[in-house]
Amino acid sequence: MLIHLARHICMKPQFSPCGNYLHIASIEGRPTSIPRSVTKRTNDNKAKPEITLSLLLTTHRLSTRKRTHSPPHLTHKAKLTLGKFTGLSLARPPFTFTWTPSHLHFTVSGHRLNVFRVGLFPSATEAVVTIPRLPVMLPLSASNREVYYLPPVSQSPGESTRGVVLLGSYAAGREKLELRRRSWASAGVAYRGLGSIRDNSVLEYECPPVGFYVEEDRDLGGWVALPENDPQEGGEGSVVAVAGTEAGERLRSGRLTRRIEVFDWGDDVDLEGICDWCGGAVILRGQY
Repeated sequence: MLIHLARHICMKPQFSPCGNYLHIASIEGRPTSIPRSVTKRTNDNKAKPEITLSLLLTTHRLSTRKRTHSPPHLTHKAKLTLGKFTGLSLARPPFTFTWTPSHLHFTVSGHRLNVFRVGLFPSATEAVVTIPRLPVMLPLSASNREVYYLPPVSQSPGESTRGVVLLGSYAAGREKLELRRRSWASAGVAYRGLGSIRDNSVLEYECPPVGFYVEEDRDLGGWVALPENDPQEGGEGSVVAVAGTEAGERLRSGRLTRRIEVFDWGDDVDLEGICDWCGGAVILRGQY
């Protein structure tokens, strides 16, 4: 199933090893308008709308004494804009999440290794979002397969810096893992190889899971800060980070500020039964 207009697509929570923090990563989609020049060029007045996909990461400090009564306190927030797309698969999302005590490794399927290392805590010496310096090319089928990046277990100096890249299985007849984009999508999306390739280029035979080792220093070239460019202007991505207790328009001290509709049992619940006389359906509204 493909969606074209969405808000929150998926959400992944993770507790810190000490149990004092809760990290929440979510994918958000915002609808964007289609330029008229593109609509005239494609001669399609019913062109599919686009969504701008972003990764939102928040870190909340939990109370050490009253965990069930004191609300979590927002201590860190980061936003990563991926670019504009026309749809994606909900049955098999083209995103994977790998957690470490200090970072989230967020990987997007494509014919290149698109892994973003996002810091879970504020840091004065390291960029919030970093990417590999060197490109790593993947098989064409990787754009329709789940891609995982498993970082080295130890980050101590002198230890091995060998990570693992895993590609999930692929079968042409199964539910496709898709992240669709237009040919005129933002230059940053096309440059990074994000999204699915055309159907006529996808392999028609099954592929088993496969993986390979990479040295972060030699093969990836280390980690560098993600350029803070607007993808609409041809940049690779856009990152916005907020550290400390300052929060966005929807979060304040770990609480949602948006008003929530009250559930009304009389208006919001309908019970359906079967009539004993005619055997037809009977709808009961507000009679319970």
